[in-house]
Amino acid sequence: MMATPIVGPNIPLLKGAVYRARVRLSGAESVFGTANALRSKFEDLGFSGVVVFGSANELPPNWPQDQRTIETSSLESGYFAEGTWAKPNDSLPRPSEIVAIWQHQAPPRLKVDYAALGKQARAELLLAWAFEFPDTEPALETLQAILTIGYFEGKWGMPEGDPVWQGSNNWGAVQDQAANLRTGKPKGSEPEPDCGPTAFAHIDHDKRGNPYWGCFRKYVSMREGARDLIRVLHRMPHAWGAIDSGDATKLAFAMHADRYFELEPAEYAKRLAAAAKTVAALTGDPLVVKYKKGRAWLWVFGFAVAGVGTGGAWWYQRK
Repeated sequence: MMATPIVGPNIPLLKGAVYRARVRLSGAESVFGTANALRSKFEDLGFSGVVVFGSANELPPNWPQDQRTIETSSLESGYFAEGTWAKPNDSLPRPSEIVAIWQHQAPPRLKVDYAALGKQARAELLLAWAFEFPDTEPALETLQAILTIGYFEGKWGMPEGDPVWQGSNNWGAVQDQAANLRTGKPKGSEPEPDCGPTAFAHIDHDKRGNPYWGCFRKYVSMREGARDLIRVLHRMPHAWGAIDSGDATKLAFAMHADRYFELEPAEYAKRLAAAAKTVAALTGDPLVVKYKKGRAWLWVFGFAVAGVGTGGAWWYQRK
């Protein structure tokens, strides 16, 4: 069994995941440091259940074979450590003492109560709307459309089975453009990039299905994630113009015209309409966002004409 060490200047950590590491201490730390002191350091960082091993002979049988040795000089000492990250998902600067660190065990699968989450998302979206557009209330078609996009794109920031995304409060799969520019959106086969403190790295796919690392925004609350989705959609002239139509086909083609997504808009419309049915059931609202079959060509023609008329200025991006 071999390990897959985490590379790069920062260490992405997932709540509930178990990590293992090789640690090399030098100078005074190697002389006066003890296993207990090292355990305390890891606990101070945010790890729980920390176990420190002083030699390879103490390691459990399932410790990776390629991580059982530490090269040290006469003024250095080596240790092995294991612990569970107990804090929310985070990315920490790599301590110089860590020779290698890897995820030994993925976080336990978190069961999400979408019935409760749907009602919370609806309430938070109304509060977010009040911040953005005081003294107004969204039409039910608008409310359900935004809720549906937030559910379809990001499961309101809590997608079951995706511990990296969970707790990000990212509704709309909104990417951090500045972080993407800095990292260059590397291919999915390359190491995970450092997206900084306000974003997290996650695999996305281009229109050809090729995976790449995108930097997605993190928000402090569900309400802030909802507010940003409103702002992103409001900046998109075609998407915002269709937001209250109740027509999933029109909305999908409008969002595609504004470059919200790369999937074929006809397929996106079907998936959006299916998500709307789920959202209506979760929130208890009547279904008002529906798939309108056979009208896609109208939106293709309409948005193409609008694009020519505005010199293509309607090509906005959410990312």
